[in-house]
This record gives sequence, structure tokens and C-alpha cells, in this order.
Amino acid sequence: MKSTCLVVKSDVGGAFVDGRRHTGKKKTLQVSYRCSTRKNKHACKTMEIRREYIETFVLKTLADYVFDDSLITKLVKHYKSYQKTRSSDLIIKRDELRQKIVESEEGIKNRVNLIVKSGSEILAKKLSQIETEKNFRG
Repeated sequence: MKSTCLVVKSDVGGAFVDGRRHTGKKKTLQVSYRCSTRKNKHACKTMEIRREYIETFVLKTLADYVFDDSLITKLVKHYKSYQKTRSSDLIIKRDELRQKIVESEEGIKNRVNLIVKSGSEILAKKLSQIETEKNFRG
């Protein structure tokens, strides 16, 4: 499975992408990251970097940001605002769906009333016709 990478090499502007290949007699999977400009544009001279090194670096840097006391309040603030906007979007969608349900129910009631009304007229005509025939014969 190929993953998208957000690590960008600053000197050539290419993203590091993962490369997977099976090596050796046992065909073990080897995963490494390489600059996307290396093969096509030949702009990058950096060799491939093993997955463990770059992922450890990224996770360590991320942990430093997340658990930094000065940034925790900012992260919480941004997360709350994100949740609020997400919640408001869901509330708007919910209200729209409820409105559609109400409109559908009204449409169904109108159709049922129309069917009952038109069916009653036909039924009334048929009953009067039967009564007329009954009175005529009787």
C-alpha cells in the first residue's frame, strides 16, 4: 500500500515517498523513503533513507510539539474550534434531513388524501348505481 508523504526536501522541493521492494533470498520486504525528484528529474542526489529513521524522527518531532506545555493550550483551543465547526455542520445537515422528512411526509399525506378523495367519488358513484339498479329491479 502506497502512502502519501508530507515530508518535503527543502533544496529541491520534492516529497519523500515510500518505496517498497522485496530483497534477498527470503524476499523480505524492505521499505525506504526517497525523494520523488530523484528518478525523473534527477534533481536530487540524496540516497534512500530507511523507514525506521525517518518515521522515528517524525514521531519524535510530533511528540515534542504535542506534549510541549506552551503548545497544549493552543492545540486544545484549535481542537475545540474544529469540533465546534464540525458539530455545527452536522447540526445543519441534521436539520436539512429533518426538513426533507417533513416535506416527504406532507407529500405522502397529500397523495393519500387525493387517492381517498378520488376513490370515494368513484365508490359513491358505484354505490348509487347499484342502488339505482336495486330500486329499478325491486
